[in-house]
Amino acid sequence: MNRPPAISRAVLRAVVAHARRERPRECCGVLGGVSAGVRLAWPVKNIAPGACSYMLDPIESARGEREIRNAGLFVVGYYHSHPAGCLAPSEADFMSDLWPGEGPHWRLIVSPSGRVECYRLPAGRKDRALLNAAR
Repeated sequence: MNRPPAISRAVLRAVVAHARRERPRECCGVLGGVSAGVRLAWPVKNIAPGACSYMLDPIESARGEREIRNAGLFVVGYYHSHPAGCLAPSEADFMSDLWPGEGPHWRLIVSPSGRVECYRLPAGRKDRALLNAAR
């Protein structure tokens, strides 16, 4: 799956609404779906201490992942917002390892204005050239 998955309008509306509610802090959450598309966004509390970073609450994240699997879906990625609107992955985004043992996940960055960027890296790789190829 090298092309970004299809994301339903309902999921896009949900993640943008979450970004708007949490502004000026970053929001974050788990994405559920199948290989062809994202069908569910599960909001997760951001427990990072600062406004310009995120860390998924592990208890809420585990609950979301369990609910996604109970719905017959798979965890296909994670999302977070950039409240200032820049959709390029930050260095922290680029270096993050969200459950690397599970393989590459899609990452969705959303701005409160409604713009969205989707990217992923192959498992275990942190090469910026691969970032563009994996989009």
